[in-house]
Amino acid sequence: GMVVRTLATAVNVALRARMQSGKPENSLKGLFSWWEPGEVFSADIVSEVIESKAKGYKVGDWVQGNYKVQKFFVAQGDGSDNPFKIKPSKVDKSVPVEKQFAMRTGISALLAVDYAYMSS
Repeated sequence: GMVVRTLATAVNVALRARMQSGKPENSLKGLFSWWEPGEVFSADIVSEVIESKAKGYKVGDWVQGNYKVQKFFVAQGDGSDNPFKIKPSKVDKSVPVEKQFAMRTGISALLAVDYAYMSS
């Protein structure tokens, strides 16, 4: 696995329906369940690898995947911990982090939220 630090997360239109807890009609027609208050939610995240034992990933790489939104977390290089079982993708560090989501998800990437404030 690898320890990663969240740089930013995409906040897109699908998240709005998932945040309206207790309302089955907001569950995106069964594709996703809604979240309950206090639950850590999953989203598209760009993170920096700070420690790695995962093949193909080294310290300093930027990776993208769908994970629980946390400042630090452990990600598996094979994607087994990802809700969609997709391996983390390496992303181009020459592109500013706030533009990473616009490049990948187009119009549904409405906002990239920087988690630097969580450093304390």
